[in-house]
Amino acid sequence: MASGGNKRSANPDNYTLAGGVSLFVRRKGSTSIDDWIDLGNIVGPALAPLIETLDHFSQRRGQRAKDRSETTQRGATLNFSIDEINRKNLAFVLGNFEAPVASTQDVVNDETHANPGGIAPNNTIQLGKTGLNADVSVRNADQEDDTIYATPADYTLASGTGILTITPGGALANPVTIAELHILYTKTVPTVKFEGFPGASIELEARFDVFSKGAMQFTITAANCVLKNNGDVAIGDGTDWTAVPLMLDMLVDTTGKIFEVHALDNPGYL
Repeated sequence: MASGGNKRSANPDNYTLAGGVSLFVRRKGSTSIDDWIDLGNIVGPALAPLIETLDHFSQRRGQRAKDRSETTQRGATLNFSIDEINRKNLAFVLGNFEAPVASTQDVVNDETHANPGGIAPNNTIQLGKTGLNADVSVRNADQEDDTIYATPADYTLASGTGILTITPGGALANPVTIAELHILYTKTVPTVKFEGFPGASIELEARFDVFSKGAMQFTITAANCVLKNNGDVAIGDGTDWTAVPLMLDMLVDTTGKIFEVHALDNPGYL
């Protein structure tokens, strides 16, 4: 037999350095291999048993002692984080498993530029984008001045090229009086959209593979699960990789099982 796997204890080959962890899910009731969704890199996976018992105590021998314990509730969760935030995983994180719909959205951007003044041909500003919407907001970069300048009296925008031209003789023509401009503009881009936290349960079938190299390898299959958030959806601030905690709540299936474990008899199949 290959190194690791099912060896009699005590044997150092049984020590496990976990790896090869994968989590696949598909809509409950699906039967096609095409329906499986790989959640990508799984961070910190842990199975949490949810077992409750009702204990009985007897005082017949002078001391109160537990003499019976019955399981009254059972369940399990798989707690983990994902750090591959693609479109499908983003929908899962925000509580949605429905197909997104095609849409558009205005993306807002703002920039600060030196005022070139109103003397042509040096009276233009190239904004950072092309194909802009016609609406634009131009103000003095000095926050003490709340004046909103007007088009075409003070400037014009060629939205296709993203070139803003200062109007000769307008209120922005003197770069000494107004040295810097704060320019806010939008661009309409195609998107797909979905509702965040619509309130519907994400009901799934799941398989959790642990194919650790040189150690026991096994697969857990659960036919009746609900995917849930397991904490805040932290977006991050650029100082660390984004990882979002999730929980797979494992419920009993139609046969009364929470999950089944399949231990590979010969590690290295895959």
